[in-house]
Amino acid sequence: MAKKRKVVPKKISKSGSNFGYYMFMDSGISVVYASNVNEDGSMDAALFGIDTWRDGIIACQCRHFENMGSFEEFMRDRHSSIKPSTKIICREEIAYGLRIRENAHADLPPEFDKWRYIVDPLGDVILPPYIYRCPECKGKLPEEHIEKIISGIDGDIIFYLLCDRCNENQSPLRKSARYATTIHVHLYEAIKDLEEFTVTWYQDYMPELIDVPVREDYKEGIKEMISMGDIELAATMAIEVHIAHSTVPNNTIKDHHVLAALKMVINDKLIEDDENPETDLIEYVAGYIQEGINMFSGLMRFKLGGRSYIDSALDKIAKSVVNHYSKSNPRSYIEFIHHFVKV
Repeated sequence: MAKKRKVVPKKISKSGSNFGYYMFMDSGISVVYASNVNEDGSMDAALFGIDTWRDGIIACQCRHFENMGSFEEFMRDRHSSIKPSTKIICREEIAYGLRIRENAHADLPPEFDKWRYIVDPLGDVILPPYIYRCPECKGKLPEEHIEKIISGIDGDIIFYLLCDRCNENQSPLRKSARYATTIHVHLYEAIKDLEEFTVTWYQDYMPELIDVPVREDYKEGIKEMISMGDIELAATMAIEVHIAHSTVPNNTIKDHHVLAALKMVINDKLIEDDENPETDLIEYVAGYIQEGINMFSGLMRFKLGGRSYIDSALDKIAKSVVNHYSKSNPRSYIEFIHHFVKV
C-alpha cells in the first residue's frame, strides 16, 4: 500500500494588501504583526519584536490560524496601543531591525529565518543610509555613536545616544549616553521573554505601567507634602523618585555612581575626567537628580527658601547612600528606593 503523502498548504503572498498588519511603537520598542494567507484559506501570522535603540530584532513568534476570521477574532483582544498598520511600514521596521543585527554580526531569534518569508524580500526594502536613527529627531547619528551602540549590543545595560543637534538641546548634565528608561526596560523584557504569538503581552506583563507617565503619579503627593509644610520631605521625595527611575532598571549603575552624581549636583560642576568609563553613568544619574530638583522647584513656585530645602535634601540623600553602603551589595541604596518604580 502506497504511503499517503502529507499535503503542505501552499503560501500565497498578498502583495499590495495591508490586511493582517499591525504595529506597536513606544520608547524604542516596536512590535510588528504580519500575516500571510495560504492557498487553503488558512493563515500564518508572525510577531517580530524590535529594539530600535540598540539590539534590532530581539524576538520572533508565529501562530497558525484556520482562516482569516479566526485571525481577526484573535487580534480583537489586543491592547489599544497595537494599531492597524500597513505592509510598507511594517516591512521597513523589520528590515531596520534586521540590518542592525547583521551589521553587528549578532545572532537572530531562533524562529526568524523560518517565518521571515511572510515579510520577504526584506532585502528590497529601502532604508535610510544610516544604521541607527536618532531617538529624538529620527535623523542620522554620528559614526562614533553608531560604533559605541553596536559594541554594546545584547549587553546587560541598554543605552541610546542622540545626534549632535538634539544633544545640544539637553541640559549640560544630560549631554552623555542616555540609559534605558523604566518603560523601555519593561517593554524590552516583555518582548524578549515571549514564548508564543500573543497580543496581550502588554497588559499581562505591565498592568500597572499602562498609560501612566513615568514619575507623574508622584506629583500630587509631593504637592500635598508642600501644602502641609513638609517641604524638605517633598524635596527629598522628588529627587529620590528620579534617582530610582534612573538606577533601578539599570543594573550597571551602583550606589557609588549615585553618590558621585549627588556630589556633582551639590558642587554644580561636571566631571573633568572624560576618559573615565563611568563618567557617562554618573552624569546620567545627575541629570535625573536635576530633573527631580526642577519638579520640586516648579511645585514650590513663589514660596521662599526653596533652594535651602533642596540643599538639605541633597545632603540627606547623600548620607542615606553612605549609610546603606555594603561591600556585599553595591546596589543596597538603590534597592532601598526601588519601591518608587512600578514593576
